Amino acid sequence: MVANIIIAVCTILFSVFFLFQTAQLPDTGSRTAVGADFWPFIVLTGMFILGIVLLIKTFIDFKKEKNTPPKSDESLTQAKLEEMKLEDIQGKDEDEIEQALGPEAVYPQRLWWVMLILILYIIVIPYIGFTISTAVLILASAWVMGMKKWYSLILSSVISTAAFVFIFTYFLNLPLPRGVGIFREMSLLLY
Repeated sequence: MVANIIIAVCTILFSVFFLFQTAQLPDTGSRTAVGADFWPFIVLTGMFILGIVLLIKTFIDFKKEKNTPPKSDESLTQAKLEEMKLEDIQGKDEDEIEQALGPEAVYPQRLWWVMLILILYIIVIPYIGFTISTAVLILASAWVMGMKKWYSLILSSVISTAAFVFIFTYFLNLPLPRGVGIFREMSLLLY
């Protein structure tokens, strides 16, 4: 609980400090172009709101814990449960482990896979462009995180990529990496 309060207060202070710094960025002078302060303002405002939400949620949870009586023999029951679960998972694959122990037992491995996918994305985006690399990134990340239906994977990947392209190129007037060679030609057809 103390850690959540510290994180919430640090997040609020960080976002307030940099919101004031963002307000001092120079104006573009154009009403249609997005200025240098737009994205920092959006991100910092979101951080500020989430910091306040975390602080409020922590205090509400503290009051709930304070009003509930302690449970007896909870640690003994938890130890027996863990021992039983350990026997259930020996020699089983990731899906069976997740069913036995819950998703939090498998997620650390998935985090490393997603980080590897993001590193590869950063490496290949200048060569194959934004559209293809982003579609593959979303598809691969969703698959690693547990989405198994192929039509859902492909549909969410295509719709998300199209939304990003539309927002960045038409709404924000920001250029996206187009890639080289045939990938550049394909991206010129799309946007």
